[in-house]
Amino acid sequence: MVTSSTLGDRPIAGTMTYSATKSFASFLARGLSYELAGKVDCLDWQCGETSTNTLRFSPGGRVASAPEAVKGMFASLGKQRQTWGCFRHDMQM
Repeated sequence: MVTSSTLGDRPIAGTMTYSATKSFASFLARGLSYELAGKVDCLDWQCGETSTNTLRFSPGGRVASAPEAVKGMFASLGKQRQTWGCFRHDMQM
């Protein structure tokens, strides 16, 4: 599992270095998922806004709690090559 960001697919002004880095992480994860298919499950997790100690967003609306985001991501592991993780982040994308 490689943690990326929704900004890797949809960059906004002022986040170009961050977005480019996350875009590469997504590219790497997707490539590995094809190369290692049937041997190792690889997942590109493009997480959206999540309430963490670093960002200090309050959960609700488009912001997922950390347990909600992680639970959604693990539900996709082994079934998909790319996920946004949880319903809140699916709706944003």
